[in-house]
Amino acid sequence: MTRQSRTVTMAYRTVIEALRTQRAATLAQLAALPSDGWEIVCEGGSRPRVRDVAGHLLAVDTAAVTGRLLPVMRAGSLVELAGWDDDAVARYAEQPPEELRVELARVGDRLAHLAGRVPRAAAQIPVSTVLGRQPLGVLLARRVMNEWVRTDDIARATGAARRPAPGVPAVLTLGVLRALPALTLPHMEVSAGVVRLVVGIADGPEAPVDPDDRAAPRVTWSLDFARRQYGRRVSAPPDATVRLHATHLALVAAGRRHCDTDVAVDGDHELAATVLAELARAATRAHSPNAVDGRFLY
Repeated sequence: MTRQSRTVTMAYRTVIEALRTQRAATLAQLAALPSDGWEIVCEGGSRPRVRDVAGHLLAVDTAAVTGRLLPVMRAGSLVELAGWDDDAVARYAEQPPEELRVELARVGDRLAHLAGRVPRAAAQIPVSTVLGRQPLGVLLARRVMNEWVRTDDIARATGAARRPAPGVPAVLTLGVLRALPALTLPHMEVSAGVVRLVVGIADGPEAPVDPDDRAAPRVTWSLDFARRQYGRRVSAPPDATVRLHATHLALVAAGRRHCDTDVAVDGDHELAATVLAELARAATRAHSPNAVDGRFLY
């Protein structure tokens, strides 16, 4: 894809608020665990424990506030990121649960504070990263996505309730769609057809958007393979329409499994399946070491 009609846009402050909201939800989730809950095994090739997941989140934020994360994000490919935080995760994960929670709260607040001090003009300047040339808001949206997916892993492993924190679904959508040009679209071997993604961003039920519910909050984003265009202003009628909630979009983009009931397709099912498979494959391809041995990647 070479032409972008319009990117997904969002107020920078909305992303910062999602950083805070998601971290508060993560801390509440961890605080609700029983004493042995930190040893429960989550999804992943190396079968990470809950404490390993918490250690990963702490390693990411610590690298971000100390300035070590951006050079990592400028790697030539996501494959080069494999295991970048292995040592830190191993070190943090063995801390007592209470210390981990305290550190996650402290470093999370620090990251949100530092991000909030960035002037608006500077936050809009794209920088070259493995996700393509992206402004700071998109990189922070990917950070929210990373944390939400990890807490979903914990929820599934522990049987806890799964519900996105308010404002987070819209930010997940930003993080996935803005990274598509770098992570997914260049690898699509499709030369014709239009696929429209209708992504629900409501904070409530995580069901596909009802096409008859005009009031349901959503983001609509299309891929025109013949014209090599993508974005919100693609005007060609779709051959396939994929309807799903932002949380399920994020899970697919992170290489997690999803149920057929999470996604609704109208029109060309084969074309839609190709797009969804490539979206998931981007995670397993770029994160191939993670698929093999479960090492954490941003």
